[in-house]
Amino acid sequence: MKNHSGIFLVKKMAQTLKILRNRYYSWLNAPTSDHERRDKELGEIIEHIHKENRGVYGSPQVHREIKEKGIRCSRKRIARTMLTNGLTGAQDHGHGLLKELFDKIFHMFQVVMEHILTLDYTGNDFTLLISW
Repeated sequence: MKNHSGIFLVKKMAQTLKILRNRYYSWLNAPTSDHERRDKELGEIIEHIHKENRGVYGSPQVHREIKEKGIRCSRKRIARTMLTNGLTGAQDHGHGLLKELFDKIFHMFQVVMEHILTLDYTGNDFTLLISW
């Protein structure tokens, strides 16, 4: 109703939604709850940590930072607050350094496997014969 009060009459919206106008105005003028106030404070702390770390940190890293500051809060609440404020951590999408490293190691492993002639296991020793 609040978002549409400039377009529609509050009286008509209240009738349509079957609520009393005075209830709407009571809700509209109600003081901010402690939970909302703490959420706003937490959001400011999260935004500060996020900016401080160049927007790279996601909720697990932000949670760790907040925990180190002595603030008790769940990681899920931090993730929800970050989502509400439009904050996300850096996205790798599979093109990062780790994938590159694993691809190189896997390629090297394939090359070595192509050149293995024999692999024997006797007792506690492996004998490997490689041809290049």
